[in-house]
Amino acid sequence: MRLVLGILLLSVLVGTQSESDRELTEKSIRELRLMVVEFINQDREKTSAPPVVYSEPLSLLADEHCREMLREGYTSHWNRAGWKPYMRYSQGGVTDHTSENISSLNSTHFEVSFDSVKAALTERHEGLIGEEPPYDQHRRNILDPHHTHVGIGVAFSKAGLRMIQIFARRYVSLEPIPARQGPSSSVQLKGKVLVPGYDLQAISVFYEPLPEEMSLAQLMGTYSYALPADEKIYRTRLPSIMRYADGTRGSVEVRGRSFSQTISFPSRKGVYTLVVWLEKENEVRGFTATNATVFVE
Repeated sequence: MRLVLGILLLSVLVGTQSESDRELTEKSIRELRLMVVEFINQDREKTSAPPVVYSEPLSLLADEHCREMLREGYTSHWNRAGWKPYMRYSQGGVTDHTSENISSLNSTHFEVSFDSVKAALTERHEGLIGEEPPYDQHRRNILDPHHTHVGIGVAFSKAGLRMIQIFARRYVSLEPIPARQGPSSSVQLKGKVLVPGYDLQAISVFYEPLPEEMSLAQLMGTYSYALPADEKIYRTRLPSIMRYADGTRGSVEVRGRSFSQTISFPSRKGVYTLVVWLEKENEVRGFTATNATVFVE
């Protein structure tokens, strides 16, 4: 299943002015992050979606990408090393499913002040939530009822501003797995479903080649991102008297809310993303709850 996880919003500012003399401190920047979270939750309330919880770890990881984009003068979900968002967050320690919104403001002379940054963040969010179908992936990320947490990344200078809204689905706790492995190796994927009422549906392993460094021209030519098409599916183990349509019983061991599956990597080097699918009674479709990446090299 091909999942589109994020797209970009860019704008240009020729100049801004601000009369505020309030300092931009760590405390005041956190206040601005929480302001954006409040905007998000106000929008979610209108659609009866549950509120999301602010995540400091996600925010700090998003800050890193915001700073690189602003410093290098580009806007993209990919970084200069060619990593997609789920690679960046997973390798940074967050293995939840993530969906990333990015919005940028490019300026000839951005006034770096509390009021200017506040106004810019407000405008960026209004642009994201104001999208119209079918070009409304940012809006759908904001309103996705399965999202539970959000991080807000921010970077600014005279050259403009970058903002990231990184949404996460925290339904599964995974035991630590190596971020990097050698070819022809394996890991034991073990975890637990945290939220009552949800059951493990399957585990997918998506493969793509190892990323390569990207030029600024390449980065500026990117748009939305998604998991790759190369997918292997592990299904839950059935009782001995039952079989799936292909005659197999499945291999994922499930005991209560806990599960385990051996994931074997072939000799082919690349990035393998381990995705746990969950389902809930009376919901038509399952959804992804993890994006745990392993670099096999």
